[in-house]
Amino acid sequence: MGLSLVTGPETEPASLAEVKAHLRVDLGDEEELILGKVAAARSYLEEICGRSFLLSTWDYAIDNCWPWILDLDTQCHQQVIEIPKAPLSSVTSITYVDTAGATQTLASNQYVVDGTGAIGRIYPAYGVTWPDVRIQNRAITVRFVAGYGAATAVPQPIKQALLLLTAHFHTNREPVTDKTAAELPLAVSSLIAPFRVYF
Repeated sequence: MGLSLVTGPETEPASLAEVKAHLRVDLGDEEELILGKVAAARSYLEEICGRSFLLSTWDYAIDNCWPWILDLDTQCHQQVIEIPKAPLSSVTSITYVDTAGATQTLASNQYVVDGTGAIGRIYPAYGVTWPDVRIQNRAITVRFVAGYGAATAVPQPIKQALLLLTAHFHTNREPVTDKTAAELPLAVSSLIAPFRVYF
């Protein structure tokens, strides 16, 4: 199993003007440096939260067979693919290696996508049994899009955490210091806590 980025976001959740205003920086000679710190802060927060803040395309590879989970409400096992990146926006395609070793694409009418919960899920359509796959690594690949949408759709606490962490990176530019070092600012941890997804 594995998750790999296909296409990342084209912008950042906070604009350069917003970040410069937060940092109280007027000069333009550090703009590239600031943009790099914004991207690093976003990547770090996305990893902690298990989310993609802006629309990004991912491939999720599954080994050996279609996954099953135990439904705690019904105490029954059901076939379902849980997408390990939130929020699930759409599914582009599902491909699989059939028992003869050929790569096939599962028709979109063969599955139902549920992106309403914290963890996006894909189920077989009513009355559908998904085809047998070859027992091998990366037997199934789900290409999907995750993210809130445009920068304006990113929740404000996440944007505030991004600004605070960018400011932290901007102020503390060296890997070591002779000053008293602090852990990740408590405000950042508190702001992102409600958005963390555990897979």
